[in-house]
Amino acid sequence: MSILQQGVLVVDTNWNETTDFCDTTPIPSKFDTAPSTLLFLNACVGVTWMIVSFFVFNKNNINIKAMNGTDTIPLLWFWDHLSNSFHGWTAAMYLATLLGHLLTSV
Repeated sequence: MSILQQGVLVVDTNWNETTDFCDTTPIPSKFDTAPSTLLFLNACVGVTWMIVSFFVFNKNNINIKAMNGTDTIPLLWFWDHLSNSFHGWTAAMYLATLLGHLLTSV
């Protein structure tokens, strides 16, 4: 088959003309649940990833600390460090991850 397989007419290497598979076996839209199922699975994976990323921290050498010096999780850490001049961009990345996942996955 040629690279142009998304068109209506596909030409294979033997120069035989074949029709598009969707043209020969149409699925009525009320029975085609694949797009909604894939969107649902994508949203579930996104929300799960967001929740896990805010509660699981892979420690390098030391635990992450809140402004008062206690050990904390990333979800609480980024609220404390948004105005920090040293860790502010990392905290902003956590905030952008939260907002991005809330806007697209929920």
